[in-house]
Amino acid sequence: MNDQANTHHWRGDETPVVVPAVLPRRWEDVASAARAIAGAAPRLQVDVVDGVCGKETTWPILGGEHWDLLAREEEGLPLWKALDYEVDLIVRGEILEEWARGWTRAGAASIIFHPYCAGGAVESLVPLIEEVKEQGLEIGIGVRPSEDVGAYAPLFVRADFVQIMGNDIVGAQGLPLMLSEACAQCARVREAFSGPIGIDIGVNRDTLKRLAACGFCRFAVGSAILKADDPKKAYKELVVLARERLGG
Repeated sequence: MNDQANTHHWRGDETPVVVPAVLPRRWEDVASAARAIAGAAPRLQVDVVDGVCGKETTWPILGGEHWDLLAREEEGLPLWKALDYEVDLIVRGEILEEWARGWTRAGAASIIFHPYCAGGAVESLVPLIEEVKEQGLEIGIGVRPSEDVGAYAPLFVRADFVQIMGNDIVGAQGLPLMLSEACAQCARVREAFSGPIGIDIGVNRDTLKRLAACGFCRFAVGSAILKADDPKKAYKELVVLARERLGG
């Protein structure tokens, strides 16, 4: 058995939180991202997108290199002793259980579920979320900025955090941040959820300041870290900035 499964290095009560994020086309993208931030960041978010619920198709759905070994617990994720893996699971409802269970076996520390991918069938997600929680994983709920979250109470009550996407289009690189819409959604979510609220898409040094002022305390950051000349330095600078803005 792969003894990396569900080993946590990151404490959920630590705020603010900056999480480097990768949208991988292949296994090596994950490995490269892990090497780039290991020793500085304790966690890496891997965006898993099916090309239906999200715009692009990513590894391992795009191609299962290493996936069978991971899902059978015969191989570990890159640098798993140094990193927790957060999986942003942007996949349609028909294959959601398969991939959620696969990533649980592969050693994910947390999984973000997107109810709109399941066709808005909120209650249908509850048994799967509870199953994953019972395995010791953290649960995130992903919502788009213009989405109606009025029916999400059964999910929020089971969530460790909520992640608001910075654009209504998800699962692609280079999307612009819908700042005002994301901030408005943050306020709506706060009415129903008392835990950490995060943001993913369009986070960088300039936008982080404004997002922190809106109430976000958790920041998934892609190119501003992984495409920087020095990813570890970029990560540390964003952490310092987030702490300055939020007093963490």
